[in-house]
Amino acid sequence: MAILDAPTTPSLFDRLTRPLRNLQHRVRRRHGRIDIALADFMEEAVRPGDKVLQLGADETASLTILERGAFLSLVASAGAADIVETACQTRGTDAGRLRVFNSVRASESAGTADAVYLAPATGFAAQAAHLRHATTRLKTNGLLLIDGVDTVAGGRIYDALQADLGWRIDEVISGRVAVFRKTAAFLAA
Repeated sequence: MAILDAPTTPSLFDRLTRPLRNLQHRVRRRHGRIDIALADFMEEAVRPGDKVLQLGADETASLTILERGAFLSLVASAGAADIVETACQTRGTDAGRLRVFNSVRASESAGTADAVYLAPATGFAAQAAHLRHATTRLKTNGLLLIDGVDTVAGGRIYDALQADLGWRIDEVISGRVAVFRKTAAFLAA
């Protein structure tokens, strides 16, 4: 016979209303401010110690990932990395888990990642190249966050991944960041 601890056991009302509260939470995240919604999503999705690869510079995403205690491999210019390190110092976030690479090829030494964040890139060719690199680096069942799906280039990638059986759409954050889960391992061609 199981013994239930009354203070920690959810009440019948809590258990019945949990699906509604979860739905309200997802709606707020879907239509809220991007920085707050992204931080809220990262709080649930990224655990301390996870490896996250970020392709392209986005200071808000970098800080959010580092504040969660994850290891961040950032592929960006040296100037963008300096901005992230300065922002970490002003917010009191440890930048010791940040590794900066100046090219995609150099970042391959970081290994596979639990999550990949694609910052908006200029043009479809750059975004597609980042996606190609991300698919090889992401673990099966890992998360791919594509920022800029409200643009033409990001929208094309969103449509392609939504039609691909190797990916599952989890949610769209603030109409701008699509979250896909890698459901199948890809063969190297």
